[in-house]
Amino acid sequence: MADSWIQDKIAIDILGRRYEFVIEGLTEIEANAFARQVEERMRDLQDKAKTVDTMRLAILTAILYAADLRRLQGQHDEFVTMLGRSLRLYRNNLEEALKNVP
Repeated sequence: MADSWIQDKIAIDILGRRYEFVIEGLTEIEANAFARQVEERMRDLQDKAKTVDTMRLAILTAILYAADLRRLQGQHDEFVTMLGRSLRLYRNNLEEALKNVP
């Protein structure tokens, strides 16, 4: 990068097409790894849906990734809630145990 406020374009290939983006916070290696995942998912959907409409495949892929994200956020929220309960229980048990220490 020439300037700290200017980010280089990152080129990725998906389904035989080249795209160039400025993606803040990703290296070219990371962007290409994500592009491979997107392409793999699009090819899987292409086989299942029997379509070559790349726009349709891209939208469906985006929706499926959004659904995955929502599911993972829900799992994360459940984990955080469980962790909070466990920490409160441990704290209460520790406080009770310390009350009995001479």
